[in-house]
Amino acid sequence: MTVFLTTVGATLTILLLGSSGLSWLNDATVRRVVARTGKANSDLWLMKPGIFVHEGLHALVGWLFGLKVTSFSLRPDVRQQSAAHVGFAYDRRSWRQRLGVLFAAGAPLWGIGAIELIIGKRAWFAQVSWTALAPAALQPDWPWVLGWLLMTVLLTFGASLSRQDRRNFWVGLPLLALLLSGAFGLLWWLAPLWLISWTKLNTLLALVLLVMAGIAGGVFLIVSSLTRL
Repeated sequence: MTVFLTTVGATLTILLLGSSGLSWLNDATVRRVVARTGKANSDLWLMKPGIFVHEGLHALVGWLFGLKVTSFSLRPDVRQQSAAHVGFAYDRRSWRQRLGVLFAAGAPLWGIGAIELIIGKRAWFAQVSWTALAPAALQPDWPWVLGWLLMTVLLTFGASLSRQDRRNFWVGLPLLALLLSGAFGLLWWLAPLWLISWTKLNTLLALVLLVMAGIAGGVFLIVSSLTRL
């Protein structure tokens, strides 16, 4: 039971907490700017890069999983209470497409997080390998750092999930839980040592989530300070 919790349970927990927590924090950042300016986020130029990347990641990940993109709009959708939207058509009988709905729904959070981490590594640890990353190895390349900071602030405005995104997320979650449980059963039977690697991977994912939360929290503090001026 303990092994199941540290593998399947931990993966699902990281996915759920990461999606809900990061989305809530980034939403708070957007609300600060909207309250300060009195304009909708779709009307603010500094929000548009994040909105474009947000919808682009929805469409890209959905397409990779075989979903049909039925609409792509960067205009506000009043019914869904979102600044823009991407529409999909999918076959509910297809496990691949149902998983695609889940991953496409969460793509803006995890995709933007990956972009920030990869470019952040180049900005702060230019000549350091991924395995050697540590505070003592910090090697900031200041032009890259400034570009990374600007990019991070702009993209963070798009790193949250709308109400429809959250609904789509739940469409594929039961299937993902079932597949992870099946994978656990096969590994338990055929290659139990791989379960140790799965646990280590969850630890790495948790650390990545903490870094992403730190970046989102930093942007929130920066925006909060600026909106008080």
